[in-house]
Amino acid sequence: MQTSIQKARIGIVGIGNQNPNIPATESKKYAEMEKLLEMEEKQCKKIQPPTFVVQPSISIDGNCQTLGFCTTSCLKPTFVWKKLVEGGAKKKIVNSDRIQIVWEFLTRETRKVFWLGLKIKEPTIEDVGQYICTVRNKSGKLYATFNVDVPLFTEKPQNRKVMPDGKAPHFPRQPVTRKYYDESLELECFVDANPTPQVKWYHDNNLVNTDAGAYRCAIVNPHGKANANFTVELAGFSLPIFVEKPHISSRNDVDVRVMVMEFRAKSILEPTFMWQKLVGGGAEEIIAGSDRIKAVKKLEAGNVYYSALEINEPTGDKDAGQYICTVENESGTLTATFTPMFELPEGHPLFTRQPQLLQQTTSGGERAICLDVGYSAGINTQVTWISPKSEKMKESSRIKFKTNDEGSGNFTVQLELTKYTVKDSGTYTCLIKNDAGEIRFEQTLNIWGPLDDDANDGEN
Repeated sequence: MQTSIQKARIGIVGIGNQNPNIPATESKKYAEMEKLLEMEEKQCKKIQPPTFVVQPSISIDGNCQTLGFCTTSCLKPTFVWKKLVEGGAKKKIVNSDRIQIVWEFLTRETRKVFWLGLKIKEPTIEDVGQYICTVRNKSGKLYATFNVDVPLFTEKPQNRKVMPDGKAPHFPRQPVTRKYYDESLELECFVDANPTPQVKWYHDNNLVNTDAGAYRCAIVNPHGKANANFTVELAGFSLPIFVEKPHISSRNDVDVRVMVMEFRAKSILEPTFMWQKLVGGGAEEIIAGSDRIKAVKKLEAGNVYYSALEINEPTGDKDAGQYICTVENESGTLTATFTPMFELPEGHPLFTRQPQLLQQTTSGGERAICLDVGYSAGINTQVTWISPKSEKMKESSRIKFKTNDEGSGNFTVQLELTKYTVKDSGTYTCLIKNDAGEIRFEQTLNIWGPLDDDANDGEN
């Protein structure tokens, strides 16, 4: 199984000096890792400031709190941990018997990723407060902030309550920030916890509704607490944003049913797209192309990118689960998530037969091309025809829409096109949608012959 992040080597180091508690074998590994990084840094041609790969979060394991995040940097960064104390001063943190500064060097495809962490064993009331990790390389710096609260297990043993079986909140995946085309923002985090935790959102440590600034999602159950931190900057926002939200549709290609997970995103900077599927234990497996599975990427007008994952003849045994597409540019990431449903809800549209392309004569004696689609669906179903220009089509003197109710929830719809010319060539889409779901069919129309300048292009 291939994953997006593979651990290369692990080193534990203090700030400015090696942790004296590290065994000789670990010190040797650390020295080897430093040599490896020095060799790779010589190949680094373009130095970028460090950026977040995984946003700062706090996890609790037994009697230990871990503050951690992932950053990418071409060069090995330097990092310093500090804690805010009275008067706003910052106290530098060093290794001790209770507090340990840890880091891991990870590789993610062609990028270097570093996980940086601070472990606090048996935290006390003195450990409550705000912590800041400053990460620097030759091109810039990055700040990670954490708000630490002491959980219930810091009480003296004789005062502790016996806790039932369960799991403290933990973030199996990084929190994500999405900006949509309508200028709305969505902050999303995924949590693994038992029992169901309480969730509260904070802005600059206050339960209020505002815009730019630092946001925190606090998730608590009796076993512990986890925090997901977000920083929202509205000025110069160059992260990828959704133009069309992620959705799942289906179509028929020559007797083959195709499930399509698709969305559109706008990105000023050229992005990369990585499709993954969650497998056992929360791991993410990269989806490789095959005869049955195909990833599609297409640049459209206005810096809009169309991305889709197409699966031929999908089945619940092979294809059930959660799919993730990570869109990334130099400013950050955007995550699209999909969960296919193989047991369709009642009333979901379904094709009743293979759609057809017909040539026929109208009642007025004109030659016509007809796209013919049969489907079944529940109430309040809408049928939309989309032209090769990706525009919603309207009826005109050349374009007619026909619907025939065949009874028992079965329908036939047709797009009839007369006085057609070469300019009408392209891919037409039939979108059938109701509250239970949607299906779509695409038909490519190739018309041969001389151009007809008298045809009205605005009608389709």
